[in-house]
Amino acid sequence: MLSCARADTLQTGMRGEFGKPLGTCATVAIGQVLLSVRRMDCNSHHAQEALIELSLSSPDAKRL
Repeated sequence: MLSCARADTLQTGMRGEFGKPLGTCATVAIGQVLLSVRRMDCNSHHAQEALIELSLSSPDAKRL
């Protein structure tokens, strides 16, 4: 279906419009380990803070 818009342009409406891809994703199974951290005992606090900051930027539920 064609219709006229302002400035003598033609538009077809939303037919065939699905948006643009924003990025890529991975298929992950339930319970699959996504990240593993090795650390020394003296650095455990820093590793925990880094993982908490990382989890805040992730949109899904997570368990540390």
